[in-house]
Amino acid sequence: YIAPMHTLSIPMLVKDRDVEAETERRTGQDWAPFELTPVSVCSLLPGPVSDRVAVIDLRDRVLHPPAPVPAADADLLPQTTTPFSEPSVVRWSVFATVLHTLALFERPDCLGRSIPWAFGRPQLLVVPEAREDANAFYERGSRSLQFGWFTTPAGDRVHAAACHDIVSHETAHAVLDGVAPWLFDAAGPEAVALHEAVADLTALFASASSPKLVEQALGRTNGALRDTPLFSALAPEFGRSIGEAGPLRSLVDPDPEHPLSLAEFGANGREPEPHDLSLVLSRAFYAVLVDAYDARLLNPPRPRPPRVTLRLGAAPSTPGDAHATALRFAADLVQRMLYRGLDYLPPGDVTFVDLARAVLACDRAAHPDDPGNVRALLLERLVERGIGRDAADLDTPFEALRDAVGEVTLDALATSDWFAMRWVEGHRALLGIPDRVPFDILPRAEVKKVLIRPTERPVREELLLKVSWREKELLARPPAGMPPAVWVRRGVTLAFDAAGRRGGICAAVRTSPAAALQAAWLAMPNQPLTYVVRDGAFEVQGAFKTLHARAGGMAKAQPAELPAAPAGVDASAFYELWKAEG
Repeated sequence: YIAPMHTLSIPMLVKDRDVEAETERRTGQDWAPFELTPVSVCSLLPGPVSDRVAVIDLRDRVLHPPAPVPAADADLLPQTTTPFSEPSVVRWSVFATVLHTLALFERPDCLGRSIPWAFGRPQLLVVPEAREDANAFYERGSRSLQFGWFTTPAGDRVHAAACHDIVSHETAHAVLDGVAPWLFDAAGPEAVALHEAVADLTALFASASSPKLVEQALGRTNGALRDTPLFSALAPEFGRSIGEAGPLRSLVDPDPEHPLSLAEFGANGREPEPHDLSLVLSRAFYAVLVDAYDARLLNPPRPRPPRVTLRLGAAPSTPGDAHATALRFAADLVQRMLYRGLDYLPPGDVTFVDLARAVLACDRAAHPDDPGNVRALLLERLVERGIGRDAADLDTPFEALRDAVGEVTLDALATSDWFAMRWVEGHRALLGIPDRVPFDILPRAEVKKVLIRPTERPVREELLLKVSWREKELLARPPAGMPPAVWVRRGVTLAFDAAGRRGGICAAVRTSPAAALQAAWLAMPNQPLTYVVRDGAFEVQGAFKTLHARAGGMAKAQPAELPAAPAGVDASAFYELWKAEG
């Protein structure tokens, strides 16, 4: 059965109200803060509800009627001059933004496949007005994205769900949890900060995919990307409204001569709070995007001859077109490198170095010659921030392992858990798994990705094998009151070239030691971490939940009876959400 597709042009809110106000001030004209975004789903019910995303109007602990499916696209257009405050507009905009963000990851030239939710159910529930709280978060347990709202001292109501950056950011947490679910329990601060960095960069990619915002941003500075904050500044209205001096976070260093480095964090430096620590990684990738943008403007590709005769009087390209094209190229380039690298991330307590090695190894497997010197740009930006000591430190040589293993029967490795277990056991020493230590083999992934940069193979097929295990590490200075050792999750990702039925290893990425940073983080005050003690060592659990701890919601009386789940909504997920909200 193939379900019919439903396609709508949904008004998606652009950035937030601060950008709208600044644009109107600058231009002297009214600026409609939305753009029509085509969205196709294989099912659509009031809510809006689709097979993968369901918006639920659960305000003040009361289930409100769902937004109706429009008879025509025009029925979705804002009815007032303040669309950020229209509940129906916000609900449809959130629905479109979540699906658009999900599509960024699943594009054929990125991960190239449908990403399952980590909680094992078909739908992600989205609550646009979950509580009065200056917060927003993804919660695996309730299978939901929840967005708060609050009132400023001036009396303005600010909705997190009306901020495009925040919705894209939280959606990225949910998607990344599906791609790398082991990060949920990863103990080190860099593993948690990695989640935050990928989410911030996803908000950047989503903004860069908005033609309306690109036109405004590059038009203000005549194409000087370094001089516009419209992409590098995340959630400016939200940040200002909660008392920050600027946006929630900026992907640009205040002092370009002294970029934020890992060396500034740790036991003898700044507290490695995940949001602050994430900027080391996200700013490195943003710097590469700016580098690629500038390089594209200096060396644009040679124009191809048109396939058809241009109409007389056709408008020639403008400098603005060149700027927008260069930004789309640079954003796509960095987005592909980052998202594809997530596939190579080893299943363990990873660090920024591990992600860097995964991204570089994945790009090297696809583009050995590094056309455009993109890897060289990324290496430079990573090393200058202390993510790796030098280029050699971020290298992942696999040739000796490939030669020792030889070709493998990929069908058996992909489909038979028994064969995979026997194969890993037979190569335990080569993979770095200690003797007599139990290991877990994750479900294998067969991936197929479209390659865009010059290559001999337009489509790359790989089989990914991920193995994880735990090791006990003694700590020189354990946190007060804690056991003297910590359980550290190690892992390795092997990528096999799957162009045929048999293939050899084309990349191998292992986790690097992280116990020192784990201990430093656990020694920091006010870290609401959960851990268990077994066999004389402690093990951190659910560290991801520290990112957006709930704060100060307004409790409401729960109705006597549990309401029925809205039509088309996963009832089990809805009941879990209701229980979590009680």
